[in-house]
Amino acid sequence: MLVSKSNPGALGLSPLFQCLMVAICCGGQLLLPNQARADDDGNYCSARGYLAFDLRAAVTPGVKYPHVLRVIRFGSAQGISPTEDLPIEDFQTHQMYCTAGQVFISGWDRTYQYYLVDVHEPGSLRILKHVNDPLREFSYSGHKDAPTLGYASRPGTIPLQSDDPNHFYELVMTRSEKRVKEGLVNHWRSELVQTHRDGRVLRRVLLASGSFLVSAD
Repeated sequence: MLVSKSNPGALGLSPLFQCLMVAICCGGQLLLPNQARADDDGNYCSARGYLAFDLRAAVTPGVKYPHVLRVIRFGSAQGISPTEDLPIEDFQTHQMYCTAGQVFISGWDRTYQYYLVDVHEPGSLRILKHVNDPLREFSYSGHKDAPTLGYASRPGTIPLQSDDPNHFYELVMTRSEKRVKEGLVNHWRSELVQTHRDGRVLRRVLLASGSFLVSAD
């Protein structure tokens, strides 16, 4: 049985464990494995010098707008820069592509949504094109979802391209498990990591994290 996100107390969980379930730190979130990709965020793409991903207020606590495209830059001039957010319409992202200066993001809610975003200038994300097409129907035929750094992410390390000759940048996704009386708590975490060429980790920036419970029943 999977624990309901909406009312853990109704399942007779201890107050301490309820606190564990809802305690969110560093922008993390509580998400459940039965929340399919039809209701998620953290879809991402990357190009030389930046990583782009989406966040939704309905999924990730603390997001200022219903849906944002978040960009984080890295490279020789600045190391890892602060994140930049661009508010967009709320929809389930299915596809994302990054090029040298643009991000394409599309998906469905009640209608098909498509954005083309200019990311050339740091601190100045700009919508170049927005399509809202109520006539286009969703189809999985020939469809491939964008990779995710959210709760459905798979543990691993993704090298990222940059112009920095002295450092490596990687997207690092990890998972861990902890057995408790109520079942098994799964923790996931995604970080942008800067490493010196000699192997020293210089900086870690948390992009997303959270937990979900698989009950013992």
